[in-house]
Amino acid sequence: MRYGSPPRGSSKQSGSTVVVALLLVVLVSAAAATMVMRATSENKIGNAYQDLAQSHYSSFSGLEEARGRLMSSAADAIPSSSIPDAINKVLYITNSLPDETVAPTTTTNPFYDSEFVREFPAGASATLVASDNPLAATTSNISYKWARVTLKTEKSSNTDINQDSVLNAVTPIVYDGKNQYFQTTMPSGALVYTVSALSVQPSGERRFLQYDIAASSPLTPAANLASIGNVVLGGYTAVNGNQSPVCTGAGPNIYGVQGAGTYSKSSTSTVSGSPTGPLVPTTLAAPTPSAFLSQFSSVATPILAADPTHVTYNAGTGTYTGTSIALGSFTAWPPNSPATSAPKIVYADHSLTINGGTGDGILLVQGDLTFTNAATQYYGIIAVTGNVSISGSSIGGVPAVRIRGVVLNGGTFTTATTGTTTGVDLRYDSCAVTVSNPLLPKNILGFRELNF
Repeated sequence: MRYGSPPRGSSKQSGSTVVVALLLVVLVSAAAATMVMRATSENKIGNAYQDLAQSHYSSFSGLEEARGRLMSSAADAIPSSSIPDAINKVLYITNSLPDETVAPTTTTNPFYDSEFVREFPAGASATLVASDNPLAATTSNISYKWARVTLKTEKSSNTDINQDSVLNAVTPIVYDGKNQYFQTTMPSGALVYTVSALSVQPSGERRFLQYDIAASSPLTPAANLASIGNVVLGGYTAVNGNQSPVCTGAGPNIYGVQGAGTYSKSSTSTVSGSPTGPLVPTTLAAPTPSAFLSQFSSVATPILAADPTHVTYNAGTGTYTGTSIALGSFTAWPPNSPATSAPKIVYADHSLTINGGTGDGILLVQGDLTFTNAATQYYGIIAVTGNVSISGSSIGGVPAVRIRGVVLNGGTFTTATTGTTTGVDLRYDSCAVTVSNPLLPKNILGFRELNF
């Protein structure tokens, strides 16, 4: 039997097919390897960005916890005795997982604060308090390890405040609401704190952020009495925009009265200030009483909680009444702030009538405010969205109603007195304006990231 020969060229075609198949396998394998490599690379990049973001926000949460707890009105406020008041003191808020120890002052600890020595070469005594964030000391804890609070200096911030080409390491920096100075230049300024926070991710990613923060005056008053409505001073009323002499390191004098409505006073009332008051503009300088209440009522104590023994509320009239009321306290009059002063920020969400008592801090009234002819002393800021009415006669030669600080009034301001001596006395005092600063949130003056 004869067998036919294979068709010419068939072996060559078979070889070509094998080669093409092999090439396709190589190409598919290369493409698959490329996809795997790209996926792995993208996964690593994604994880890196996730670590970066988590470390940033973890460190940021440490800054915010410290800033919030430096506000003395906070529920978890750090005791004032633990807050640095000198360059040689430092506060740490530590935040550890259950299986680790965070010791920023120990050189062998993995979370040692080596940056502190650069900022404060002379060293400092440290106070450590534990974080109270909702996840503290759990396995789900936020990954910031500590937040550090110090006073700011030129050296610590690497900032030449007075432009003399020398970084001073021993003089604290203060803030006047606009600019920063040496404390020796402006003793009445608010201390500037530097808050630093270190976060460390499980991957080892580290982030070190800093705030510069300071309290600032809640307002810069233009007048001792600022009223959106009419001002009517009757009987023996004294309004004085000149700085109270008991306030050390005080700012400039201001107008006695500033009103956007009409203005009148009895012949026995006096208004003084520098410039000489009253000033009656068409509009008042900011903030309005409503804006002031909107800004600070959220951090205020409700008036029924401020003095529950001496304050009642009448739902029929929508009015609070306080007799022998105490809204903040002081041990001397006028207070030598802050040594003899214990201020409160108090909010009345309806009209308020005060039948004698004392106050220290900021009083916010949504409605009208009435002072009756009873011995009353208030040290601080009074902001009222409605009308203010004060009646008072001298008691043993002392005015029945004495207010040191500033009054902001959204309606008509009226006083009436009897007798032949001053019964209502209003006097500007910049220390009274700033006495509540520790109760208010600290302003952020600067934000930066450092290599650590």
